[in-house]
Amino acid sequence: MSVADIRKNRYAILVCGILGALTLGVDDAELERRRAAWQPPAPKHDHGVLAKYAKLVSSADKGAYVS
Repeated sequence: MSVADIRKNRYAILVCGILGALTLGVDDAELERRRAAWQPPAPKHDHGVLAKYAKLVSSADKGAYVS
């Protein structure tokens, strides 16, 4: 969702730090449509050391281990 989408469609985003909640004012059908249409971005680095690192690194919750 871009800033232009928010301004055009006036989506409401409610953030409550006390409750630790984030509420997005978009209906479930719209979210499903967006999930189905989403494509992951192409890797920024397709060769070299950074490409190898991006391919092999795991997520931070697993210790960001590089195999």
